[in-house]
Amino acid sequence: MGTDSGVSLTELLVAMGLMTTVGAMALAYFVSSSASSSRTTNETLTATQLRTAMSAVTTLFRLADTPTAQAGFPTNRFDQITAAQVTFYSNVNNNRVASAARTAPAKIVLTATSTQLIEKYFLPLAATVPADYTQNYGATASSTRVLVDSLSNTSAFTYCAVLNPDARTCKTPATTGDTVAAVTVSLKSTGLRGESPQYLTSTIGITGALS
Repeated sequence: MGTDSGVSLTELLVAMGLMTTVGAMALAYFVSSSASSSRTTNETLTATQLRTAMSAVTTLFRLADTPTAQAGFPTNRFDQITAAQVTFYSNVNNNRVASAARTAPAKIVLTATSTQLIEKYFLPLAATVPADYTQNYGATASSTRVLVDSLSNTSAFTYCAVLNPDARTCKTPATTGDTVAAVTVSLKSTGLRGESPQYLTSTIGITGALS
């Protein structure tokens, strides 16, 4: 007479326990791996956003230009520089030759809030204006865009009176004039919980024209 070929209840329970343990371990591994991959991806995207924003800001500063239509009417390139905001004019068309007439520069306002770096762009209202373009901009921005959406610092801007700055010559006054020789931009983003902070700092020499 043959014996039963099945498994006992004890063996079945042991097998189920082992399968549950292995399954839990596998699930924990995949969850941890997914979270790590998500953090790495987010950190990469944050770093890319900071670099893209810095590149855009650097271009605007390098094209800083007086809001004056012709030589003989010198007007400051910068209206205001504070730690959290800069208002200045930029010849975005890059068509200035020495002090020759060119199209009116755009008025740029960069603002660092506790969470974002925002760019407001004011285009000139008319092609032909008097000697000073400063009266040629509306109160409403032509466009607004968020350059960084995870900014964690509000002290983003420092102005320097010399091109080779040090701590003695750099500051953030409420207002400045045509003595701005360099602007240091500092961007920081902490990202999601558990991510490494992202830092990016650049000092831009202001080589744009004054009439």
